[in-house]
Amino acid sequence: MVTLPPDGETPARKLGGKPRRLNRVRALDQAMKLFWEQGYEGTSFKDLIAKLKVSPSSFYFAFGSKEALYREVVDCYAAGPAAFFAEVIEARMDARSAFVALMEGHATLFTMEDCPAGCLVSFAFAHAPPELASLRDLARGIRHWAENAMADRLRRGVAEGDLPSDIDAAGLAAFFEAVIRGMAIKATDGATRDSLFETGRLAMQAWPR
Repeated sequence: MVTLPPDGETPARKLGGKPRRLNRVRALDQAMKLFWEQGYEGTSFKDLIAKLKVSPSSFYFAFGSKEALYREVVDCYAAGPAAFFAEVIEARMDARSAFVALMEGHATLFTMEDCPAGCLVSFAFAHAPPELASLRDLARGIRHWAENAMADRLRRGVAEGDLPSDIDAAGLAAFFEAVIRGMAIKATDGATRDSLFETGRLAMQAWPR
């Protein structure tokens, strides 16, 4: 990991002269959108250095490798565009309101004007070759974490009296997880935000009464 100067920029090697400085925040945002749009395997090293406007040596000095950059991008995605998920899960609101917010939040995330449609991790590495097993496991782990977080939120709803005590929290969380991942696919196929909002509203009809 490169230690950043106070200004948030990373020294980048430049042959035959003074090293220029790479704006790491901007570079990570650019790389995130590129991976988001093209996928990991669809994004070549040539694509990355062209988008970031750096030399190969500067890229390796700043990020180490394409895989290391991707892992950092996933962290940026979780802390940036997808940060609402953890915020809603932890928020002090009733369980139903939380899941309405999750449905609406994902519909918004998947259709943002300044980002590619869909989701960075919803179907990442679904058919990964053996050499990408570690990244496949990373993506699966994120999806499993999200589903487990929703199940825990439902159990919290039971404890707080928002839901009947006999609900199948794991099963209901799996249902909402499937809806969310389906919404991501629909968004990449051109679904509008309003249509995804409607999908979320229909999904909420499965809410226990």
